[in-house]
Amino acid sequence: MNIKIEEISQCCKKLIVEVPSEKVNTVFNQVLDTYHKNAKIDGFRKGTAPRELIYNHFSKDIKDDVLWDIIHDTYSDVIKESQVKPILVLNVSGTPERGKPLKYEMTLEIVPKIKLPKYKGISLKKPEDIVITDEIVDKAIEKLLSDNGNYATSNHEAIEENDVAIIDYEGKIDGKPIGSIFPNLKDSFLEKGNNVETYKIAEYLNFYEQIKGMHLNEERDVQISFPNDYPAKPLAGKNITYHVKINAILSWQPMTIDEYLKFNENCKTVEELKARLKADIEKEEENKRRQALIGEIQKYLLEKTEIEVPPSLITEEIERIASHMALEAFIYRIANFNKEEFVNANYDKLMEIATKWIKTEFIIYEISRKHRSNR
Repeated sequence: MNIKIEEISQCCKKLIVEVPSEKVNTVFNQVLDTYHKNAKIDGFRKGTAPRELIYNHFSKDIKDDVLWDIIHDTYSDVIKESQVKPILVLNVSGTPERGKPLKYEMTLEIVPKIKLPKYKGISLKKPEDIVITDEIVDKAIEKLLSDNGNYATSNHEAIEENDVAIIDYEGKIDGKPIGSIFPNLKDSFLEKGNNVETYKIAEYLNFYEQIKGMHLNEERDVQISFPNDYPAKPLAGKNITYHVKINAILSWQPMTIDEYLKFNENCKTVEELKARLKADIEKEEENKRRQALIGEIQKYLLEKTEIEVPPSLITEEIERIASHMALEAFIYRIANFNKEEFVNANYDKLMEIATKWIKTEFIIYEISRKHRSNR
């Protein structure tokens, strides 16, 4: 078996394989035996028609089967002998003939060869060390207590940004309650609600901006225009007036340090909490410095290493990124996310991200392979 290699690009090669006539004849006979046993020819019982008649009748199908059987039988040896690392078979062509050698061509997308630059002893910009001061620790405590707070009755006279209001509301169209116009409306929260926290209906009835500045027990009419494609079809395209009453105003209240220490099993004093937070911040800063150095190394290697990235891997990576974004949109209930539109609108940026990521993977693999071979 003779193999000739033509280089189309760094990541694409054409293999021209010549298979001896003896191998071709053997496979032809095997395929023809199968057709002879199973083929139906008018005027003959199954398995009794002359072989030449069957060959002439099914010659195209037989040749196709012979080609693919030979490729299947020889593929592993071809790849091993040619010393390529295939990623994807792009095209295969060839026409087998009885009694003749078969020459078939196989175009492969392959792992490109990588010539690494000198990377040992390179000069890198070392990130600056950060001294963890008492002020930094105090701010960390402030954030910790805020993160562990909750909403409580506010001392605000009116609803302010980030407040939560507890409201009664009822929707009407031309003065008539929605429920009386659309008695079969499944989403009852679109009609009215009592003592409802505003964030719980924000996705459906986002009139928060219209009630900011309202005072406790104040009442007001707000207008909501539902889009034409709104899922609750009876309300799609409708302008609805909601009468709103403010029952309570809640603001975010940080936890007190005494409350936090009471429920924390690891720290029982303020001094212990500060020491733990300082250690955590130091560890976080060390990780940031390490990541910054890794980023510098990655930048250097990407700039100094020329790699032609296989297109199929870029396509696959873009699909992976887009699928991840679609999942995030579903989890966080982001409406109207369309994966195909996202890819089309951001294709150049996605191409850049995917190419950089795949190049980095190739470089890391080549460095690890080189170090393994030097052991």
